[in-house]
Amino acid sequence: MNRSIIARTRTRPRALAAAAVAGLALLPTACAAGSQAAPDGSAAPAADATALTAEDPWAKAVDDGMTAVFGTLTNTSDHDVRLVAAATDAAESAELHVFADDGGTPVMQEADDGLLIPADEDLTLEPGGPHLMLLGVTEPLEPGEDVVVVVAAEDGSELEITAPVRSFDGANESYEPGDDEAGESMNDSAHSGDEHSPDMDPGEESSGDESSGREEDR
Repeated sequence: MNRSIIARTRTRPRALAAAAVAGLALLPTACAAGSQAAPDGSAAPAADATALTAEDPWAKAVDDGMTAVFGTLTNTSDHDVRLVAAATDAAESAELHVFADDGGTPVMQEADDGLLIPADEDLTLEPGGPHLMLLGVTEPLEPGEDVVVVVAAEDGSELEITAPVRSFDGANESYEPGDDEAGESMNDSAHSGDEHSPDMDPGEESSGDESSGREEDR
């Protein structure tokens, strides 16, 4: 199978992201036609997505199932930017995800209101926090490859993010697309504390629990 599709395709993710926000874009456009046209000579407002930069993006290596894209999104403009959709060729679907507290249990769920990046501020995409979720990975994602994800702002503008794939033992989400619940709770401590650092050595997360177990056996 040709693996280049992971990083190669640009048209389809953009089309998918655009379609996801079409319903939001059509109504304001129809209402604003004619009477609210910009005066002659006035500059059109900058597209939201063009005000964003993606710093140190990365994706977790997986063989199948789901994975996530992390990094830092910086809003360089003087107005808030809200992301409302995502798309990729590397998976069957992509969603904007957040974590919520459900009676003391962290629960992963789709961000119904999108992801807001305030003016002149950053939004960190990280395990245990907001992230771009890829559901139904179409083929194994191996370290050294790239994953291309397109995110769309509520004005329909788009930002393409190229995320290198890395090995990472954390971010073990449990989530079923289309589940009746808002989201599924995480595997034990999969998204807590210092386990989220992408610089952590593979296997370091489990060392503490294994050591504790040996002490109890004594």
